[in-house]
Amino acid sequence: RYIQRVFSDKELEKNIAKEAHLTALSWKPEKGRNILVDNAIWLEKQHMKAKKKILLWGGKSKAKILNNMLLQQGEEINYIYDKFIENIDFDTNAKFSNKKNDLLKIISDSSHFVVCLGAGEYGKGRHLISLELIKKGLRPLSIISKHSFVDSTASIGWGIQAMPGSLVHSFTKVGDACILNSNSTIDH
Repeated sequence: RYIQRVFSDKELEKNIAKEAHLTALSWKPEKGRNILVDNAIWLEKQHMKAKKKILLWGGKSKAKILNNMLLQQGEEINYIYDKFIENIDFDTNAKFSNKKNDLLKIISDSSHFVVCLGAGEYGKGRHLISLELIKKGLRPLSIISKHSFVDSTASIGWGIQAMPGSLVHSFTKVGDACILNSNSTIDH
């Protein structure tokens, strides 16, 4: 469970106690069940229902492609951050910033992220930025095109970007924060 992974038992009890008033009037635990467990399950469901606040780290062509893919999947991008450009060259409703002073506010207001640095020489940078954003409490999004195929026996890490036409065969393993470019094939 998400809540059990994030909080220790004492932290869990303290946070559930703070949130318990939200359910006290409309919900009662089943007979014989632990109220802490039931409240943790309720909080997890509320967390899953909460709207994602997505940060795209990087504002060039990879961001343009991933912005489009996320919109096609019904997601809304809230922020785009790229300190190396003056503005973005595609239409979006996301707030753009290139100012380091804005970064902490953007991170604190976001719940999920995608690092939009291209494949190849940027792989290590993409991974290191992802780890820093995870440390700040953001969750990585995996974006898998509806035109790609990942076999049910394959194991994929977090933060995967599977572009159209990519194919992940049976019993293969793909690491974290990887880009599977258009028409790529991963075999066992």
